[in-house]
Amino acid sequence: MKENIDINYFIQLLLAEKKTILSIISAAILISVVYALTATKYYKAHIYILPPQVKYIQPLNVIDVDGDLISGRAVEPSDIYKDFIMKVQSRKIQREYFFNHVIDLFDESDKEKSFENNFHRNLNFELSAQTTSRDIRSQSFLTVTYIHTNPQEAASILNSYISTVNKKTAKDLTEGVNKLIQNTRNSLIAEIDGRRLLAKKLTEDRIKRLEEAFTIAQNLGIKNRTLDVTNSQNVILSDGKNIQSDAPLYLYGTKSLRAEIDVLRTRNSFDAFIPGLRSLEQKAEGLKNIQVNEFDVRTAEIDQPAHPPAMRFAPKRKLIVLMGTIVGIFISFVYLLSLMIIRREDNSQ
Repeated sequence: MKENIDINYFIQLLLAEKKTILSIISAAILISVVYALTATKYYKAHIYILPPQVKYIQPLNVIDVDGDLISGRAVEPSDIYKDFIMKVQSRKIQREYFFNHVIDLFDESDKEKSFENNFHRNLNFELSAQTTSRDIRSQSFLTVTYIHTNPQEAASILNSYISTVNKKTAKDLTEGVNKLIQNTRNSLIAEIDGRRLLAKKLTEDRIKRLEEAFTIAQNLGIKNRTLDVTNSQNVILSDGKNIQSDAPLYLYGTKSLRAEIDVLRTRNSFDAFIPGLRSLEQKAEGLKNIQVNEFDVRTAEIDQPAHPPAMRFAPKRKLIVLMGTIVGIFISFVYLLSLMIIRREDNSQ
């Protein structure tokens, strides 16, 4: 019974104070409308990105004269795309872009705060997967959005940022491949020089053995080569071994030994006696003129560039007015409840 009385009393109080209640709700709605109309407008630009086509990453797969990849494995679009996605979300790269390209568009004196509020927080990334195909280009669609007060600048900044990251990623990758090419060529040249040095030392060792054998043959009076003795020179193999005759060298006779010693001493080049040397030189020469151009490489492909958004992203005017109305109703309810409690206390006294 008491609850019915309370409800009736509340309704009576509501009717009595309806002008005040309507004033509170109207004031709340008016404030929300004014705020919604005067609040800073924000626009969200979208750019849609997908993995690069195979033809745009082929320059990174450098092949030597033997048809082998110098990197050991083929570079796939998925590998490149992952690198791009990492870089486009990199805070370091975002800072570089902001301070080098767009910082002057904002008036805040605190540059770090300006970077946080006007760029870093306003970039959003969403990677969606399509299940209709197993092809990598159908599985990884990246959507990047940027929120800004000017729709034209929002689209321009977003397109410029993605282009900058794309170029930077391509530059880093091509520099890595070009460095690998140079290091591979340097390794080949070092191996060539090492084989030439080894051939020279082996020849010097051969001369010393021949001179010793010449002395022995001279002491034994062996001038001409003994019958059935097959002469053979050291041959440098690819594994560093050499082949030589088992017969004592002094049996060749002083005449043969002297002739070989004289020829070896006057030898100016050892290249013709080094197996595999020309193949190494061909590989090194083939890599000499290979240079990957960063402008031939794309690490991501723009499916749709950012366009100036026609609709504002914020403020949500209808939502603001709705929330203002709800707040006005809530304040009115609190007002009536408080008024009812106060009057009850007065009546009880």
